[in-house]
Amino acid sequence: MRVHDAARQPGGADEGKHIEGNATIEPQHVAALKPEPKYVRVLRRLLQGPLHRFEAERYPVSDHVLNSTVSELKKRGLEIDSKLICLPGHSGAAAHVALYTLEETSHQRALQLIEGAQ
Repeated sequence: MRVHDAARQPGGADEGKHIEGNATIEPQHVAALKPEPKYVRVLRRLLQGPLHRFEAERYPVSDHVLNSTVSELKKRGLEIDSKLICLPGHSGAAAHVALYTLEETSHQRALQLIEGAQ
């Protein structure tokens, strides 16, 4: 019996997990346990105020490549301002990083993207 046939049989090993073709449907309890997408975590934080890479590394944002995430958000139509700031880095040496600010005009769009991700 093929996997797709087993899924159609009551009590089959993969019942409810496969549909025609290669697509799969996850059980509802598994989907509920998935963490929010990274861009949503970044948006939630940007709605609270400016963000730089060191803050983004910490929980709950946990973004290790903030510059790339910001670039993707800009492609989704958000206006995000950036300015270089100087922070203490390793052994007190200066670290120049971008401080990102979500423009007020993009707050509604950010909320739409967050809502659309749920």
